[in-house]
Amino acid sequence: MHEADVAGIESTPEPPYSGVAITSLVLSLLVCIPGAALVGLVLGAVGIAVTGPGRRRGRGVAISGLLVSLLVTILWVGGVVFAWVFLVDTIKFVMESPNQTMTAVFDADDAAVKARFDPSVGLTDEDISRFRETATSRFGSFVEVRIDESGEPVQSPDGSLVMPLRVRFESGTIDGEIELSSGWVPEFSSFFGVRRITLESEEGDKLTLGGTLVGSGVGSGVGSGGTSSTEQPDDTEPGPDS
Repeated sequence: MHEADVAGIESTPEPPYSGVAITSLVLSLLVCIPGAALVGLVLGAVGIAVTGPGRRRGRGVAISGLLVSLLVTILWVGGVVFAWVFLVDTIKFVMESPNQTMTAVFDADDAAVKARFDPSVGLTDEDISRFRETATSRFGSFVEVRIDESGEPVQSPDGSLVMPLRVRFESGTIDGEIELSSGWVPEFSSFFGVRRITLESEEGDKLTLGGTLVGSGVGSGVGSGGTSSTEQPDDTEPGPDS
């Protein structure tokens, strides 16, 4: 081989790396940015096509970008679907829990009531029975309950959600509240569970099923799983000798 030919071979530059392949790998690693892995997936395929013998270098980089992007995209899609399913179930539970829980209470379906309550409340069959009997004796037969749209939900300091209710009984409609605490309720795939339900008569008497409302100053002070009614102020005027 002539010296000129050898010099020509030695001076032949190596082909450059593919910028598309490198970009694909970089985007695949940006897992915190939605959609970056999807773009990296497309660029990885393009990078494989434009690299190889006699062309640009970086086929291994492109393959790595393609595989990592594919994995990250699958995780993102799976996470979004998972979150969406449980989010829909949670919203459905929050909107339907007042009527379904109260209906179960007055149908004496204690198992269904306890399934909707936050397990940490420790609700018992005796608590439900006492609440049902007391409410029936005061207000008559239960008819229906709905969320009071004229009021506004309140979030307490511990993260629970309190929603105003309008509860209709045989004797008339009274105010009420339902408190939903953050906690996993497996039977309904919900991130909220019922903590308490409070009924308030026109005279101001309150009857509560479940736990105590924390931090709002509303409702009677009751223990976990208990029922209670607030005491009315003593309006008796003192006698002349007092």
